[in-house]
Amino acid sequence: LVAITFSFACGILLDVLGCALPEYDCWWPMFIVIFYVLAPIPIMISNRMQGDFGSEGGVGKDIAIYCTAVFVTSGFAFPMILAHTKIIQPGAMGLILGGSAIVYLTILAYSKIFNRSDDLW
Repeated sequence: LVAITFSFACGILLDVLGCALPEYDCWWPMFIVIFYVLAPIPIMISNRMQGDFGSEGGVGKDIAIYCTAVFVTSGFAFPMILAHTKIIQPGAMGLILGGSAIVYLTILAYSKIFNRSDDLW
């Protein structure tokens, strides 16, 4: 649990550095935290509704996986779009993408370690 917390903190630190360093100085990329919060929610809802429509191989679980993939993809695309439109610099984009990768891998590790069922999804 300590390693997961440390890796999550490192990912957030990279995001903050991508915004706060004097040569970058733009806080728009911090909106990526919204994607961090939204990404695991569909899977958690699907796991809670296991008996209703999210049973093994059900459409509920597929929808949850799709929504999670949309949030994760949006989380990686957001800094790229900001860099493409010259709102942030490429160095800031690199820091934020590195932080995003660490945060999403941390969320994946947490769900893998503390998941009670046999499968990850």
